[in-house]
Amino acid sequence: DAISRRERSMLTLALLAATGNFAEIPMHVRATARTGATPSDILQAFMHVAVYAGVPAANHAIKLAKETLAEMQAD
Repeated sequence: DAISRRERSMLTLALLAATGNFAEIPMHVRATARTGATPSDILQAFMHVAVYAGVPAANHAIKLAKETLAEMQAD
């Protein structure tokens, strides 16, 4: 309870990207509709991944997030 749902969502996405669990990212991006994490929040979390876990991991996560967010917009 010490962190908000939004913050927890951002942390989860960052950890998934940093550990290479890319298959889980779309599901958690979709969950941001309920957690309050914005597309900007998602990008910032992945930018943090770039610094601490590597640019390739962050780039792939950003690609997946953009695709998922576009799908969400279309629905």
